[in-house]
Formats: sequence, structure tokens, C-alpha cells
Amino acid sequence: KVDFISITSIAEAKSPLYKIQSIVLFALGSLFHAVAYGNIQPLLIGIVFFLAGYLMLRFAPLEGQYERDAFRIIFAVCWFWAGVSAIYANKLDDVFQNYSDAVSFYYLASGEARGLSLIDLRVISEGAGAIVFWGWIYDLFSSLGFAKERFIGITANTFFVSMTGAIAVKIVNILFGSDEVRVKRFILIFSLCGMFWLFAAIHLRDALILLAVTTLVYFWVKYLDRPRMIYLLFLAVASVTAFLFFTYLRTEFQLVPLVMLFAGVLALWLGRAGLNINRLWVYIFIASGFVGIWLSAYSFELDFYDIWRVGYEQYFDLSVRQSQES
Repeated sequence: KVDFISITSIAEAKSPLYKIQSIVLFALGSLFHAVAYGNIQPLLIGIVFFLAGYLMLRFAPLEGQYERDAFRIIFAVCWFWAGVSAIYANKLDDVFQNYSDAVSFYYLASGEARGLSLIDLRVISEGAGAIVFWGWIYDLFSSLGFAKERFIGITANTFFVSMTGAIAVKIVNILFGSDEVRVKRFILIFSLCGMFWLFAAIHLRDALILLAVTTLVYFWVKYLDRPRMIYLLFLAVASVTAFLFFTYLRTEFQLVPLVMLFAGVLALWLGRAGLNINRLWVYIFIASGFVGIWLSAYSFELDFYDIWRVGYEQYFDLSVRQSQES
């Protein structure tokens, strides 16, 4: 019997358990990929993505031992489930992967959207940003001699989810002051989240959205913890970028930066008084941001309610269609 106490005691143990788990899960995932695709190209792609992420986490500002631990175990777990997913898709003709948005994203990213701009692609799919991003990755590996198979995009999703875990570890460190027990528990709980397994193992945009939103959260937490002008500038760049591009990942997510802005203002208003910069300048900056967002929305004729409504209706229709197909 495995209960929460035994799980947390495993997380707190100073042993190479994470490394053993990573090796075993990565080996099993590699075996499943090889069976599903009939070659070792998925393994080579997986190694490239893993080494790239591990190398990135060797340098500031991403550097950190627990960040690397999180990336390693989460990548191994998600790689394992991506292998299971590949078996279902290629050997069992899984309807949720072969006859839904997942296969549409794959076809568009691997070549069907070639020559289309981001704006043109937005007319075809609300996930245009993810398609373009995947397309760059497919083209990169194609130039190296790899076939544009689905495992490239799915391994990219595994990478996105794993990097999300590493960034989330940094957030935990900020919130709890580098508490090793909390960090280890968080890594284990994150790696056991079934929703994240789905994000990583299926060719959908949710993995990239998860990484983008978590990154924006990190900038907010960093600033709220240490409200300095440099962090405010970083936050401003991240927030404006998110406002402009989140709509190309999922339409209603354009509202996310605005919601975070409201929550951030409330946190500043109720937070500690001893800020390193004058609050007046913070409020002036935030007010300017609201005005800038309103002007942008007016210029592009954005209707936020309509954005939310259309996104909800599309998601609801997709859910009904997939339920009927199953």
C-alpha cells in the first residue's frame, strides 16, 4: 500500500531514487517508442531534447540542482507515458489522437501550414502560435535528416512540461525560502499529475500554454517577492508579450495577463509597506498598462466577452464530438 506518508518519506530520502526512477522510466518509454514507430529515431529525438533542457538548466537564470532534478524526473515520467500514448495511436488507432485536434495540429505543424503567416494561420486554427512553434521544431529536425513524424512534436511537449516543472521549482523556492522538503515533495507531486502526462504525451497545445502561463507567474512572483525596478521591467515585458501572443495559443487566454494584473495590483495594495521603490510609480505604471491594453483592444476591435464565449463554445463542441466518437 502506497499512501501519502510513504510518498513524502520517499521524497525526503537522501538517496539516488530519483535517478533510478528516471533511468527505468526513460528506458521503458524508449522501448515503447521503438515498438510504436518501428525505429530508434524517437529515442534520438528524446535524448536531444533532454540534453538541451539539462544544459539550459546549467546556466543562469535557470540554473539550479533541484531544477535539474525536477526536469529529469518529469521528463522521464512524461517520456514513459508518451511511449504508452504512441502505442495507442499507432497500434490501436486511438480515436482521441488520430481523429481529433491532435492529428490536425500535427498535420498543420509538419507541413500543411507551410507558407502561411501567423495571422493567416489564425483563421484556420486558434492554436496558430503553437503550430508555428512546432513547425520550427519539425523543420529543424528535418534539416538534420529526421522524418517529420508525430513523435517530434510530442517530445517537444514533454520538454515543455518538464521545463514548466523546473520553473515551478523556482517559484516554490521563492515562496518557501528554499525549503528542501517542500521542493522534493513538489517535484514528486508534479511528476505524478495525470493531467500533465496528457499534456506531454498527446500532440496538443496545452503543454506550451502551461509553460507560457507558468513563466508569466514566475515573473509576477519574483517581482512581488522583491519589488525592484529591474523586476518590474522584466514583468512588464513578459506581461505585454503574453497579452499580445496568448491569443495565438488559446483565444480566451488573452485574458490571463489581465487577470494576473488585477491580482498583482491587489497583492501590492494589501502587501507589505516597505517597498524598495515608490508605490506611486508602481500604480502609475499599472494604470498606464491598463490604458495601453484598452487602446490596443480598441484598435484591434477586440471584444473580450466574445473571445471568452467563442473559446468556450469551441471547447464544448470538441468535447461533445469526442464523446460521440468514443
